[in-house]
Amino acid sequence: MSARLPEFVDPWLLAERGKSISGEFELVKLPRMTEVLIDTGGSVCFALNFSKDAKSRVRITGYVRAGLRLECQRCLEVMLLAVDSTLDLVVIQVPAEAERIPPECEPVLVEDGGLRIVDLIEEELLLAIPLVPMHEPGICTMCTSSTDESVQLDASTESGTVNPFAILSQLKTDRKN
Repeated sequence: MSARLPEFVDPWLLAERGKSISGEFELVKLPRMTEVLIDTGGSVCFALNFSKDAKSRVRITGYVRAGLRLECQRCLEVMLLAVDSTLDLVVIQVPAEAERIPPECEPVLVEDGGLRIVDLIEEELLLAIPLVPMHEPGICTMCTSSTDESVQLDASTESGTVNPFAILSQLKTDRKN
């Protein structure tokens, strides 16, 4: 692991030399992630391998791993999202080059000759977050139980149509207890 993460790297030089960069740093150092996370405690671990492919394109392979504490949008409690993202990137200098890269690769646009590693890692973490983060149904405290569903089904089968308020009868009986 590298002792200190450089702010900018030259991906073409690193690929020419077949270098790797790996390390770990605190999530709090990622400004856009702090807006999304409930708790910025924890760290991100990464490994990036720079190489050239058969067509002399700069490739970055490796991984990004982190445990992200997000707010479940179903129950509004804290949930842990384990991110283990595998990278297979091709460095491009202009957006038009993205059309010529292999389909299994993702483009990474590098302008002015320098790649900011922290930004690359932050992008990967942001892309790993689901649009609506939620616990698994068996874990979330707001998931409906099978008894609630059976009450709704019983109420709808009597009249032949689905009554959207049938679930309220269950809440009414729960209150009396």
